Amino acid sequence: MDQVSSLPALRVNPFRDRICRVFSHNNVFSFEDVLGMASVFSKKACPSLKIEYAFRIYDFNENGFIDEEDLQRIILRLLNSDDVSEDLLTDLTSHVCALGCRTVAGVGPATT
Repeated sequence: MDQVSSLPALRVNPFRDRICRVFSHNNVFSFEDVLGMASVFSKKACPSLKIEYAFRIYDFNENGFIDEEDLQRIILRLLNSDDVSEDLLTDLTSHVCALGCRTVAGVGPATT
């Protein structure tokens, strides 16, 4: 896993651990796993396939939804900082989710 996560394209990616988790089996990369990852990240990959894998990468708690907990983790990683106040983070993610951020993987907007 360390060899894959140290690839130049992944080394600086704030989601490299999630990418590795989604594309590997039991945190062990096979040659087929690497090919699958390369295929999904290829410019020629089908957009729906890219969306499916992006969803899985951002669904940190793996509950089939991008929820407030996931959004908070995404924001913190994108900002590369833990200096964001908890209140600001909660307000931001609550507002986004109130606008309808919850989506079931591969299905579209969730009906909750």
